[in-house]
Amino acid sequence: LHEGARPTSDALARLRTGHPAAPRVVHEMCKEWERGQKMVPGEDFVYSKESGRYCALQSGRANPKAWSLALECRNFNDSLSKEI
Repeated sequence: LHEGARPTSDALARLRTGHPAAPRVVHEMCKEWERGQKMVPGEDFVYSKESGRYCALQSGRANPKAWSLALECRNFNDSLSKEI
């Protein structure tokens, strides 16, 4: 999917075919996309001026090294990154 693109059910159906792992990958991406949209700014993540992206909060502090697919999806959706 391209930046800002919203997958249709037809597009998702096409993505689920062709490789044995494709259905699981599509399922995980959809699940984490939804999780990323439910993340709360200031509670789950903060914007980092240094990196120009959202960073996960751990123990009340921004941790730029903490990786989360949901947060990557949120960065992508909010146009803070061009790829996941």
